[in-house]
Amino acid sequence: MEANATTTAKQKIQQLKKQKAEIHTASPNRVKVRRIQRKIKLLKRQTRDLAGAKKLVLTVGSIYGVYGNHRSHAPHHDPT
Repeated sequence: MEANATTTAKQKIQQLKKQKAEIHTASPNRVKVRRIQRKIKLLKRQTRDLAGAKKLVLTVGSIYGVYGNHRSHAPHHDPT
């Protein structure tokens, strides 16, 4: 789920950068440019937080054997 949020945030950043470039070429409006820069800054912060959370989940998951191609290193329970 974090990958989808990260992807959408990155797509929004690209859209805002395009808007910023369009504003610069049309008529340099400082207020609009600063608003866009602020939005980009907040989205970049959000993507960093999401990436850090994803990395933490993967790290903890690999410690407990939840993710990856291998089985957990915990002792196996024999139902017999």
